[in-house]
Formats: sequence, C-alpha cells, structure tokens
Amino acid sequence: MTDDAPVPPPEQQPEQQPEQQQARGVPVWLPLLALVGVFALAVLVGTRICPVLSALVFPPEPPLPPGETTLIMPRENQGPGRDEWVYGVSAPPCDVLAYYEDRIGGCEYDPEARCPSATFGTRPRDGGSFLVGVCQATESIGPFFRVTWTVRVGGGYPAPDVTRFRITREVAN
Repeated sequence: MTDDAPVPPPEQQPEQQPEQQQARGVPVWLPLLALVGVFALAVLVGTRICPVLSALVFPPEPPLPPGETTLIMPRENQGPGRDEWVYGVSAPPCDVLAYYEDRIGGCEYDPEARCPSATFGTRPRDGGSFLVGVCQATESIGPFFRVTWTVRVGGGYPAPDVTRFRITREVAN
C-alpha cells in the first residue's frame, strides 16, 4: 500500500495561513498616511478660501471715527459689491479726515478747507457745506478679493452733526 505516507500533524497547517493573510491585507500605516494628507490639503484650501467666503457673506463694516456718530443714510446698495453710507458727527471735519488718514491712508485735502490753519476746517465757503477731503485705500481679503474704501468728508452742516462723511465700500476681485 502506497498510502502509507505519513500525514503531517494538524498543527503545521495553520502556520501557512498567517503568512497568506499578511500578504493580502493593506498595511495599517497607509490609511493613516492618506488621512493626514487629506487633512493637510483641507487646511491648505481652507486657509485660502475661508477669508474670501467670509468677506462675501459678511463684508467688513465701515470704519467709524471714535465718538458719537449718527447714521444719516443707511447702507445703500450702489451695485454688485458696492455699498454706501452717510454718517454725521459733531467733531471738526479736519479731525475726522485726520482719523481716516491714519486709519486707511491715501487722503487728499482741499486747500480751501484750511485744515493746517488755526481755524482747522471750520470756515465754510459761501456760507454752506464744503468738502474737506477724500481718502481712498484698498485692502486685500485673502488671495482673491480686495476691499476699496472711499471716504468723503464735508463740513459746514447745521448742528449737531456739523461734519458729514460718505463712506463707499467696494468688494471686488
């Protein structure tokens, strides 16, 4: 009888199965590495997109000088991404313009407003209101959008708001 060959004991057969299972499975570190890569990509994209989305949904409010300001004309939409406000304040017009020169920069004074003089922008021409100056500056919001602020400051208005300023905000790319 040729079937007399010895049969291996059953303990030797399970040793071959773990080697086969290790060869078939994915290493544990590979999904963790992929997860870290996806997280890094999400952080990179989020830091570039979130400021832009927040500026579109919640655009920045206009900068206002310190003290008591009165909203004379509520926000008026002048077109896509362009809004305008009119405020009044009891401060001298040259003080208001000096605030905006410090805050946003890019100001041009009307020479007839006499801001450097002792009267400091309190003398109206022709007894009415007058333009003291205009400030305009642009600030970036993320890599894609910018906000342009334009402030026109006028004086000579009746009390209590002797100074009025028009703020225009334009959000564009």
